[in-house]
Amino acid sequence: LDNDFTACYYLAQAIWEAMDEVMGGTQRCMEWLAEVSDICVSHGVPVRWTTPVGFPVKQHYSKSELRCVKTMIGDTFRKHGFREDLDEVDPRKMRNGISPNWVHSLDAAALMLTVYMAQQQGVKDFAMVHDSFATTAFRSEALANSIREAYCSIFERDVLADFKREVEATLPEGVELPPLPTYGSLDPSSVRKSGYFFN
Repeated sequence: LDNDFTACYYLAQAIWEAMDEVMGGTQRCMEWLAEVSDICVSHGVPVRWTTPVGFPVKQHYSKSELRCVKTMIGDTFRKHGFREDLDEVDPRKMRNGISPNWVHSLDAAALMLTVYMAQQQGVKDFAMVHDSFATTAFRSEALANSIREAYCSIFERDVLADFKREVEATLPEGVELPPLPTYGSLDPSSVRKSGYFFN
């Protein structure tokens, strides 16, 4: 094709449509979280929540301005640019950041809980990046079981309802968030028996 952008746009739309068909709940959840962010921004409130392991999170993105500083080093003038935060909230960054930040905070909670549970099972060596876990071969089964138990422990609770309650408590009195998106039928405890939940 002569126009790569047109092809990329077409492919992106096709992927989003396929994702909506296969995992529509994910899209609805992302839209709901974006609405929550918009409501918080419109009331001048940062989005705050606590992860299932008790870690407090605050999302607050400010608008920024590009500043330029001119300096002289010897006989040479140099310009250095940097961004300075303003006192104004950036609604676009808040909206775009809420879904990945909330999901990553749950991933971090799962990682922390996995390590704690695995240590109780005798695992002492870990290699981890984000949501990728590894240990020595001898302890891999204990780690795999700990991962499953950590995810069950976190997701057997209604983490989205907990998030909603916590955010509503920070909003002015009388301001309510939209109803939660509908849930699917997946039972989080089923990962205990899943051979491929984590490999």
